[in-house]
Amino acid sequence: MIQFHETTEPTDIERIAAIAAEIWREHYTDMIGAGQVEYMLENFQSAEAITRQIENEGYRYFVAEEDGDFLGYGALQMTAESDRLFLSKYMYENPLAVAALGGNCSGMLLVVST
Repeated sequence: MIQFHETTEPTDIERIAAIAAEIWREHYTDMIGAGQVEYMLENFQSAEAITRQIENEGYRYFVAEEDGDFLGYGALQMTAESDRLFLSKYMYENPLAVAALGGNCSGMLLVVST
């Protein structure tokens, strides 16, 4: 069964950053160029950026796992001045994981609501 859990653990954050780098370099380089991909990774998807987002910017990161295997991650941002929830990131290492999850983030939302 696929499980989402919120994380602030440095090992999870490093794993998220590594997967983000792999996904961005593979899928976005042809669209926006290598320089822009590296900029986005450094400023928004590096371990340091993810930690900053969690600590200072209202982000909550979630890991999706099945039987201990990492499938992907997502991030939600909640701000004190707004009653809105922003789905910031939803990335999966394996396309089959998206199919298994039905292409939605309801698991993350269930964790947030509890």
